[in-house]
Amino acid sequence: MWNKTRAKGLRMGRIQKAYYMLDELTEIWRFPEADLRYVVENDLLALSVRLVGPRMELGAFDESPEGEPLSIPYEHARFDGVLDLFKPDAITLLREGRAEATRFAQPPNGYATLLPNEACVPIRRSDLLVRTEERHRFEEAFLPDL
Repeated sequence: MWNKTRAKGLRMGRIQKAYYMLDELTEIWRFPEADLRYVVENDLLALSVRLVGPRMELGAFDESPEGEPLSIPYEHARFDGVLDLFKPDAITLLREGRAEATRFAQPPNGYATLLPNEACVPIRRSDLLVRTEERHRFEEAFLPDL
């Protein structure tokens, strides 16, 4: 018999997740591919991927006194976690089913870039994720009847 007190980390029969597979959400949302492409192309939904092991430069974006964008590195390390795709890579992935990325966004204002000796990260459509916070933000803003 299922014991809810022993099911630490579970709620309503589901695991509390930090992210969801994109295909899992589009099924729940009953979201056609054309709508998905639209919301990604228009910055209404951020897509993410899970990376394990590439050596990356991690840093933050800032602005120079003249208003020019700056990237400020703070660490070189092996990365293990979830990063957001920049829009061009996300659009390529949705259009072609795969992309090779070297740069990623790290919310709220950071970045992660592969070090020069690291190979590009091949990403397939099935690798696409949506962070839990992004899912909730998107559902509240654009799918209130869900």
